[in-house]
Amino acid sequence: MSLDLAKAQVNAGDDDDLVIESCIVSARGWVENHTGQILTPRRVTVALDRFTDRIPVWPIAAVYQISYNAADRTQFVLSEDVYALAAVRRPARLMLKAGQTWPRVAVGPGQIIVELDAGYDTPGDIPPGMIRAMLLLIGGYYADRETGGLAAEIETAARNACGSAARGWRL
Repeated sequence: MSLDLAKAQVNAGDDDDLVIESCIVSARGWVENHTGQILTPRRVTVALDRFTDRIPVWPIAAVYQISYNAADRTQFVLSEDVYALAAVRRPARLMLKAGQTWPRVAVGPGQIIVELDAGYDTPGDIPPGMIRAMLLLIGGYYADRETGGLAAEIETAARNACGSAARGWRL
């Protein structure tokens, strides 16, 4: 989301650049949390309970590293020879390569840590509904910048603007 587009949404001048930039960050975070989609390219860390769990972020460019706690609580990095990323459609998953097996993992939540590169390559790749949702949120954050509140109608409108991109997904 460009600063100029956000400023145009709220009719702000150059004196409010820092406030608008803060609103952009807040709106992007809201949309990402609501949809599970990462809007700007960056490294993301996801904790999984099992290697076969769905990966709750999208879009995924590449897996950087997978580490896990073995049954004896020793930490290991999973070799790239063991897995492949199945990210043709959402949700992405890790798949075993031929002849491989998943290692035994310690019992408990979040024993597998997946570091991946995710996010849309350019702002033009972001679905238009998410841009609209961000603009609605930026307007709301800017209008109530003194208290930091956000009207329920604005959140509802932003949810609707995100549309099916968020259906069944939350981070």
